[in-house]
Amino acid sequence: MPTNVVAVTINKGGAGKTMLCRSLGVAAARAGLAVLIIDMDTQQNSTSWRKRRPEEDQLPLVWFTTENDLEETLRRARIAEWPSHLIGRKMANSQNE
Repeated sequence: MPTNVVAVTINKGGAGKTMLCRSLGVAAARAGLAVLIIDMDTQQNSTSWRKRRPEEDQLPLVWFTTENDLEETLRRARIAEWPSHLIGRKMANSQNE
């Protein structure tokens, strides 16, 4: 099965990347899709959000990773056959900050 990856990136903090990823992930999970949110925010907001919810809720899985470990995280997701990934992160080295 092909993997669908959606990356939500913008150079500005507070623009709603985390909320958009979570909302899309929840909608897809409730529609019956297996979704993995890859949390690259150093504050780990999506990771802590998921930990506060019951396991039986129909929600996406959330994994935290860093930019250095993203390739390995995506490799592990492919091995686990997660068909959809949402990645939310601030763009590094942006000139529009």
